[in-house]
Amino acid sequence: MTKLSLALAAAILIGCGSEGAKAADKAPLEVQARRGAVVITSLEEGLKIYNMVVNRGNCGTSWEVYSKDGEYLFKFVAKKNENSVEVKDRKYYKTIETLPMSDFYHKYGKDNALELNFGEVTEISWLWSSCDPIEVEIETNKDAWTFSFR
Repeated sequence: MTKLSLALAAAILIGCGSEGAKAADKAPLEVQARRGAVVITSLEEGLKIYNMVVNRGNCGTSWEVYSKDGEYLFKFVAKKNENSVEVKDRKYYKTIETLPMSDFYHKYGKDNALELNFGEVTEISWLWSSCDPIEVEIETNKDAWTFSFR
């Protein structure tokens, strides 16, 4: 009887544990890969995208964000050996400085990341067109997520 009780308790715990893991691992975004771009749909309010790496950096990506005060345009570049942000004057489109991504967030704040609200969609394109996405890693304010397309 004790063995049966232990087996039943273990089965219940395993079942509960797997359900909890599924709920906890649910990403706050959907990602679709297309030839030439990644399409991201937010499933939550206030999702901020800090960085995105495609095919472990072998496919460079780029996206732009206007600063919260409207004064600057930030051009994010993520590729194998470079994660940087080019800061441009929005009015004249003149480059003011280029910073490593970590330094950019330290100087300008994480509020200037790409932000999406529930249901909003953005398309992030490649720096070159011969990329076939197999894996996309996305760092957000809700955690980091890896999506596989094979």
